[in-house]
Amino acid sequence: MERKELALVTGASRGIGAALADQLARKGFDLILVARDLQALEAVSQQIRQRSAVDVHVLVEDLSDAQAPARVFDWCAEKELVPSMIVNNAGFGLNGPLEEYDAARFEAMVAVNSKSLVSLTRLFLPVLRTRKKGWILNVASTAAYQAVPGLAVYAATKAFVLFFSRALYHELRGSGITVTCLSPGPTDTDWSRTAQLRGKAVQTAKRMNMSPDEVARIGLSAAFAGKAEVVAGFANRFSVFFVKFLPSSWVERVAKGLYE
Repeated sequence: MERKELALVTGASRGIGAALADQLARKGFDLILVARDLQALEAVSQQIRQRSAVDVHVLVEDLSDAQAPARVFDWCAEKELVPSMIVNNAGFGLNGPLEEYDAARFEAMVAVNSKSLVSLTRLFLPVLRTRKKGWILNVASTAAYQAVPGLAVYAATKAFVLFFSRALYHELRGSGITVTCLSPGPTDTDWSRTAQLRGKAVQTAKRMNMSPDEVARIGLSAAFAGKAEVVAGFANRFSVFFVKFLPSSWVERVAKGLYE
């Protein structure tokens, strides 16, 4: 009997992560949902079970902890859960000058946005190889395509995700495992509140906001088509395209004015 597809989704308690989990369930995937907030995770899992006839496993972990990826992997192994898809969605941002926050907050952001993503990918790659097929979907951001004063560390972590994903895509070509990097722009989630956006950045986000469901649909469509990279939304694709041809100093000055 053929094994059912199983997806592990981090940051699955809300926003894009919850939307990705819901749409994967609608495609028949069983799920492993990972996030810090047990109450929110259980609410998402209950909603998914009501809509889709799939198994949903919930695991509470804080991916800013360096040992968390290993605990996630060991938990799956103990329960004999063998994912065929890894969705590295967990992440957060901080808006403001570098010295505005204590070092621990930035270290946690680097850990969640970048380090845990690499660790989980490395741990689960042999598992994907046992199935001889699989998908890795890494969530970056349109901020990955340029330096962003005011979001300096966040943008750098997402640039890391983008280039890591591009490289891994080519490393795994021909293996049956695909790697896709999804770069959303402003999305109607809690991200802006967590990042403490203010001023022009808030208004711009409101004007350009996409729904989490729309972003998730674009990301999954690209993943299952085997694409290396996708930017969600025409306006975001347009801006990312033109950033390539504009002087970086001009782009960075514009970004600085937006996020100050």
